[in-house]
Amino acid sequence: MSRVRRLLPPWCDGPVLVLLAAAFVSGAGVFLVVPYLALHLRDGAGLSSAAVGLLLGLSYWSTRVSGLAAGALTHRWGMRRVMVLGNLLRVAGYPLLLGDSLAQVTCAVLLIGTGAGVFSPVARAALLRAVAGEHQLRAASARATCANAGMALGPLVGMLVFVRGSAALFVLAALAFAALSPLLWRLRLPEAGDGSGAGPAYWRGAVALAGRRPVLLITAATTLLGLAVVQLESAFPLLVVDGASVWPAGGLFLVNAALLIVARRPVTRAVAGRGVRPVFVAGFALFAAAFVLLSAPASWWPLWLLAIVVFGVGEVGVSLWIDDRVRAQGADDATTVYGLSGVGDACGGLVGALFGAALIGGAEHRTAAGDGWSGYWVLAPLLMAAVLALTPLLPASARTGGPGPVPPADPGTKTEPGHAAGRPAAPFAPPVPAGRNEADARPGHLDSLPVVRLDDFGALTKEEVRR
Repeated sequence: MSRVRRLLPPWCDGPVLVLLAAAFVSGAGVFLVVPYLALHLRDGAGLSSAAVGLLLGLSYWSTRVSGLAAGALTHRWGMRRVMVLGNLLRVAGYPLLLGDSLAQVTCAVLLIGTGAGVFSPVARAALLRAVAGEHQLRAASARATCANAGMALGPLVGMLVFVRGSAALFVLAALAFAALSPLLWRLRLPEAGDGSGAGPAYWRGAVALAGRRPVLLITAATTLLGLAVVQLESAFPLLVVDGASVWPAGGLFLVNAALLIVARRPVTRAVAGRGVRPVFVAGFALFAAAFVLLSAPASWWPLWLLAIVVFGVGEVGVSLWIDDRVRAQGADDATTVYGLSGVGDACGGLVGALFGAALIGGAEHRTAAGDGWSGYWVLAPLLMAAVLALTPLLPASARTGGPGPVPPADPGTKTEPGHAAGRPAAPFAPPVPAGRNEADARPGHLDSLPVVRLDDFGALTKEEVRR
């Protein structure tokens, strides 16, 4: 044990190891089930495509909305208790998926989604509190590596287990999160709150920001992103799986997870300095192209792989665009804007899952030979119509990755020519961890947080890229 300890960096102590293990277990546990949940609900529980879309949309919705309250709970109860709470909600939710009752399954997906939404932002913030400032970037990169490893392993294990029955899959996921809970409970971390409440200023600030035009546009863009991204979990598995073989669903998730890691840096370079409007339209155009390709018949399965590649590039590009627009609002408002946009993401995901499920009904009536294109492509022009309607409202001259708001100069200070329009050293700044800032989202609290660049992180998890 001592030999292994010597191989670890000095900042990687006991609490950090637990949080890194939690990132791995969370990634593996979630993606153990996600690629196959839609298939279980349709083929195992006997639900219609419309019901499957509603349930997965509710899960997506509860995950995003509950993240808005994660910081408030942290300030009152502390990070350790909130992480354990989120974990136990998932432990309770997975066994309920074994039931055939629609009410029972609905309760299950809400518990699982809420647990994930509460756990993830607080776990990311807890790692930053457990590590000194000069090592935080390395710790965040290590966490991303652990989470990505879990997300790569989860679909593979899930594929082997799911073919033997979905019951074993849900029990395995519940056991994984149950085993993690005692480790989280023993954590000792510096806490953000004093138990005095969530801070009314956070909610007052949210109401004030919600009516600003830039924030409305960010929320609208995130709503469309949620509508598109939820298709990966709700519609794609049902489109590509025909019969007993589940490898297409697992394979598509593996390709998508790997692409989100590999494509981040080149996509960041490609969009940096481009106009805000072209980047916005191009990102969603890639989503639309993926929906058309996913409509191809089973005999054209290479188009499905191409669709996931196109989808992943669009996912990274639009997420970075949204991060950049939030950054332009200033650090003091970033947490609240992310919270508001998360609600839009939740609503878009719910609507997208329902609409995708309705289109799946046409896909299920393909010819027996599998030669017919499904009607799923209809989602593409509808998405682009909404995007083009928003485009004229976006700033025409702003550049993606341009500098954020410039503070007012002191009297007598001369501003350097071209300062506001100069090329930034880093194209994007990532969102500051939601769990920490939501607890401290009062005027002045964000000023002391370190400013980091997206390129400083070795990798980001799928969830972090999206958010």
